[in-house]
Amino acid sequence: MIAMKKSHAFFDSIALTGGMERFEAWELERVLEQLPRWEIRRDTWLLELGSGAGRLTPILEEAVGPEGVVVKLDLSVSMLARARAGKSSSLWTAGNAFSLPFAAASFDQLICFSVLPHLLNRDRAFAEMARVLRPGGFVTVAHSLSRTEINELHLSIGPPVDTHMLPAIEIMTEEATGAGLQCVRAEDGIKGFLLVLLRR
Repeated sequence: MIAMKKSHAFFDSIALTGGMERFEAWELERVLEQLPRWEIRRDTWLLELGSGAGRLTPILEEAVGPEGVVVKLDLSVSMLARARAGKSSSLWTAGNAFSLPFAAASFDQLICFSVLPHLLNRDRAFAEMARVLRPGGFVTVAHSLSRTEINELHLSIGPPVDTHMLPAIEIMTEEATGAGLQCVRAEDGIKGFLLVLLRR
């Protein structure tokens, strides 16, 4: 609980300074290169977990199309306030990954971009992801940096994120499998990190 409150305060402080509202050019290029492998389907319900200030919003809205629905969830109310300030058709709600405020089988897709290291109880988070996904749906865990680069960055920032590490793919795959999610794609390299999981 204390760790979650510290994380909450940290991301609120970023929101107040206008951080994480848009991509730098190099990062946007990597996201767009990865996007075809995120398994996003048209005309579906998509949940972005840890949506922050909404920098992925236009990309996700375009990916699901006008008949699709994008729902954005974040722990930081300040981040959500920043995100709501832009033009968007998305739905926004505050909440945390360990107790998602949605009924079972509500979504076809779940995007977890640059947030998984901050979920310190991954077993519970994966279980909640699986619960709100329909069978045949996908969880996409993506980063524009490699695992090594992410962990080095968090260490360099300091508390509270210096303990927020992205584990090896093998560890995450085992955790996800225990929640009923099957790994269908795993990449980690100079173009970023990607893990795609199928809800069985």
